[in-house]
Amino acid sequence: MSFLSSKRNSTSKLRITIEKAFNLAVADDNGFSDPYAVLYIDGKKMGKTHVAKKTLDPVWNFHAYIPLQTDKTISLIEIFVWDKDKITEMKLKDILMIKKDAIQDDFLGKISVPYSQLFNLVHPSGTSLDYDAPENKEVVLTLEKRSVDDNVSGEIQIKFGLTKT
Repeated sequence: MSFLSSKRNSTSKLRITIEKAFNLAVADDNGFSDPYAVLYIDGKKMGKTHVAKKTLDPVWNFHAYIPLQTDKTISLIEIFVWDKDKITEMKLKDILMIKKDAIQDDFLGKISVPYSQLFNLVHPSGTSLDYDAPENKEVVLTLEKRSVDDNVSGEIQIKFGLTKT
């Protein structure tokens, strides 16, 4: 898939801001979660937010800048939201016996947006917008499950657009 913006050149970047999430699922015994989000472009990890402690409504304001190259295209943008488990911070040598799945962070939800549909979320024409353009607004997307057994709720707010910085 190719980029549709006439403003795109070799110095343009796709700026993605993971602003915040709302009403996330409870993952910890204290009634909260310790959420963080991870951004992937075509399956490659491009960045991660900080862990927001003891909240179901985290605010991250994480910015990623993805270079847009004329010889490469982006197909899929994904954001996964996880609950940081304290046990993953422990040193494995201090643990005598533990199941592998007990040391993994808890899945809280994801969004997957094909690049070809990204700008349709903001503007009906699907025209690529500059990040700071007045008509470019934040988008709120419902978090999705990976499987029927996942405990997922809530939404994530993101903003994206083209920039030269």
